[in-house]
Formats: sequence, structure tokens, C-alpha cells
Amino acid sequence: MRGCRDSLELGTRFLAIGGTTRRVALAKRQPCKLQVGPDSAGDRVLTLSPTAALSVIAAHQGRQHRVRRLLWLYDIHLLISKEKHRIDWQEAAARAEEFGWLGALQATLADAAYHFATVLPTHGRLAADTAQPIHQLQAIEIANPRPVALLRNRRRLRWKDRIRAIGISLAPSRQDMLKRYCPQPSFLWPLWYLVRWSSFGYTCLKTAPRILKSAVSAISVLSRRRREWRSVLR
Repeated sequence: MRGCRDSLELGTRFLAIGGTTRRVALAKRQPCKLQVGPDSAGDRVLTLSPTAALSVIAAHQGRQHRVRRLLWLYDIHLLISKEKHRIDWQEAAARAEEFGWLGALQATLADAAYHFATVLPTHGRLAADTAQPIHQLQAIEIANPRPVALLRNRRRLRWKDRIRAIGISLAPSRQDMLKRYCPQPSFLWPLWYLVRWSSFGYTCLKTAPRILKSAVSAISVLSRRRREWRSVLR
């Protein structure tokens, strides 16, 4: 899935908490609608409704990437500014709660309102929170940083598949790099590997203290249990 200022590409599944997935029954949820393609050739394409687009962008940032990017917040600001009258806020909150990303949606909207003065509802679960409007996404990022979530998801794979998945994450194909980063001119796409690696390295450095703290805590628990077993065996 990839979002930008004018369009949003969406896969066939919505991601939920805990690495689980739920297939959305389009006939029931109807997050998309058929429209004539931009080339006016008569092709029919599926486009997300503004309500679904808002939920997906927020979940993409808060649940999948777990980082605060001003560009993505600006995407949300533009979407709300242009399509506010078409967004069903109650529906967005209900669907976000159903799929487990209500907190991410609330935090993303709060951050967008803080940085870009995005006009949010004055009531309801997605209303602007004037008491705590600043950097709510940071709490999600700290509580479950992306490297930790990535490694946790890789545990479900065999070792061979883990190594392959990590390799693909660190060095995507040329087509993936062109699609994700849209370098201009396009022949500069290899330089974006440096951007990708720098971002990943910076995130790992921020995560390192939490990982070390968890490791020390785990070692302490194991040591305590070992002493308890020794006392029982005696």
C-alpha cells in the first residue's frame, strides 16, 4: 500500500494488531467504489472512499511503520481539507476500532491537527483533544517500535525465509525503489538505498536502549528463577 497527495494504492487486506489479518468483504464494508480511470479510456478502477482512505493512511503510519512522518501527516491534512464533508467520522471510528487501530487513528489526527491546524470534529471519539494534542504517535512508536515489530513478525517464518525477508527489506528491487521513493531523475534510484539504510539505522539506535533494557530484565528473571530452583532442589 502506498499513499500520496493525489492517490492511494491499497492491497487486498487490512492489517490488524498482532500481525493478524482480516479480509474485508467488499460487499459488506464497501470501502471502495467504481470510477472511470484517469485516462478516460473507459477502464473501471476501484478507489477508496474518503472515510476508508483516512483510516488506511492513519493505520499505515501508526500501526505498520510506527513513525511520525510530516509528509504522511500532510497527506491526512490534505485529505481532510478536501473531503471533510464526505468523511463519515462515526464510521471511521467504528471500523478503526473493529480492526484494532483506533488508537493509531486518534493519535495521527491529533498530530496532524498540531502540525497543520487540521480541522477535526468537535465531538465524538475522533474529536480534537485540546488537553493532549502533541506527539501522541510517539507513545505508539516507543511502546512498539518498528524494528521490534518487524523481528516479531519474522518469528513466524523459517530461518531460510527470515534471511530472505530481511534481505528484501534492506535491499528491495529496482522496481520497488522506483515505486516507493519516486526519485527524480529516475536513474538516481540507487542513492535512495542510503536514505533507507540511514532511516533504518536511526530507528535501530532509538530502539537499542529499550531492547537492552528488555534483555537485562529477561536475564534478571532467569537468574531469579534459577536461584529458586536451586533452593527447591536443596
